[in-house]
Amino acid sequence: MDGRNAWRIVSTTLLGFMCYLCIGLALASLSKFVHKTLGYNLIVAGFAISVQSLSTVLFRPVQGRISDRIGPKKSVVQGLLGCAASGFLLIPAAMLAGTPLASLGVLLLSRFALGFGEGAVATGSTAWGLARVPQEHHTHVMSWAGVASYGAMALGAPLGLWIASSFGVAALGTAIGVVALAGCAFAQGLEASSIFHGERQSLTAVAGKMAPYGFALAFATGGFATIATFVTLYFHARGWAHAALPVSVFGACFVLVRLVGAAAIAHWGGMRVAAVSMVVETAGLVWLARADTAGMALLGAAIAGSGFALVFPAIGMEAVRAVAASDRGAALGIYTAFLDLSMGITGPVAGVAIHHWGYPAGFLLAAGFALCGAAMTGGALRMRQTVEA
Repeated sequence: MDGRNAWRIVSTTLLGFMCYLCIGLALASLSKFVHKTLGYNLIVAGFAISVQSLSTVLFRPVQGRISDRIGPKKSVVQGLLGCAASGFLLIPAAMLAGTPLASLGVLLLSRFALGFGEGAVATGSTAWGLARVPQEHHTHVMSWAGVASYGAMALGAPLGLWIASSFGVAALGTAIGVVALAGCAFAQGLEASSIFHGERQSLTAVAGKMAPYGFALAFATGGFATIATFVTLYFHARGWAHAALPVSVFGACFVLVRLVGAAAIAHWGGMRVAAVSMVVETAGLVWLARADTAGMALLGAAIAGSGFALVFPAIGMEAVRAVAASDRGAALGIYTAFLDLSMGITGPVAGVAIHHWGYPAGFLLAAGFALCGAAMTGGALRMRQTVEA
């Protein structure tokens, strides 16, 4: 790959990184704030975190279509402004901590704004990257998008916990706002991509094409959603130190496997790689559920992160090929919305399981989701092989 195309990929990937750094900064800290500071139970804490994903489900498909029509650059800038607003809203949420219901209300508004921001930036930055490079580099765009997102969350989780514990939630919100505004300034200086003017299908038609790919992604995402929302509290409940470390371990293994293993998608095919990956993720979640030491739990998080690493680009490359370039933004938005839907549903569902049966039940439930995804993907692969034969 020449330097010009490499920079085009890196620059748009950096925008996604800054968005997900904002998400990571808040991820581990706010569930603790809702549960410990405001005094709400784990079900409410899980719901508070999941509001962001539910918001993203609403906005991501629409933002994908907006990206197709006005260009991904404008969509990305709008999203980063939403991320900034979400950060600054944490300041009044912290100030109202003495009135838990009011504080929770402002915090939910912050999560809603962050969901809007994620929907615009994640979809827009990937569509921007795809539009700026030849098709042979599209796998790199999607792979690096995931490296940026989960790498940013792995960095942001412990950093956010440190900021919140050292300086308070208001300082955390300020940090999120500053990061997002810096991303806006950087995006404004980048060259806009061309807008494809071909005939566009309706969002309903695109959604129909994306649904089989999206449901497989949603099942696999249940494991990440459960780890991201509850593993910090799991470590606190067990009395284990370094509660944010499993999120970082998950993210570090995710990034490593994504960097090393992305070429396997082109060699073996997306559906085959995705099915194997989800089996590995299932094993990691089962190990995490059965852990009786912090070391075992970290190993489970590492295995789960390694398994989840290639799922999104493996299935995503198959999904993108199913639509024309003029519908690419909408397709990406709808496909990725299934990830957000899973994040939004898994938090409360796993919270109920954990509330009644303990933390292992939540991780075993997520393992069951991942195994369903593997079965679905494997079945789709067998059907394709039968048709091609």
